[in-house]
Amino acid sequence: MPGIAEHCTETELVSRILGIGDDDFLVGSVLPDVMSGDKDTTHFRKTRAFYLVPSVTAANKGLKLAGGLKKGCLNHFLFDKHTSDAQVPRLRRVGGENLFSSGKVYEDYTRMNYRLLEFFGIDKEKWNKVLKHTQHCGVPIDAESHRRIVESFNMPLVKDEPVYYDFKKYCDFIVDMSFKVAEDLEKLM
Repeated sequence: MPGIAEHCTETELVSRILGIGDDDFLVGSVLPDVMSGDKDTTHFRKTRAFYLVPSVTAANKGLKLAGGLKKGCLNHFLFDKHTSDAQVPRLRRVGGENLFSSGKVYEDYTRMNYRLLEFFGIDKEKWNKVLKHTQHCGVPIDAESHRRIVESFNMPLVKDEPVYYDFKKYCDFIVDMSFKVAEDLEKLM
């Protein structure tokens, strides 16, 4: 699944594409990663091959949220789903190794976080306020998950290059997925 910098970047792009200026949309887009509970439950995951992806249909029916918070959560799930469908088959195994269970892909996210936010001109101060607001939106939050997300979002520049991703191609991928997510989100709402 995408990391926090990827989610914030994609959410910014989708909000621009759809003309969404709602802060609740931004908050909702990060809620699934900080909500209390098992990730399979908070992400409405279903099994697909060897990995889990969100069931956007189940989420749309099952989320006990309204307005921008719900739309933001659905945005999050759609991005997770599209990323899984497009990336997992390509990155699933290198030399017989599952790159997702070993954390290697997530190490690449760490290497790219700072660069990604800079490349897309993401307003870090605004997103830090969004991340803080997740604690006060009426949804139970897991304090440790929230701490890790905030820490990951605010990581300094890591000089190591990504190992499994080409940064420029990954930026293009995020733009492409943002258009797909925006199209799907409009259909859901």
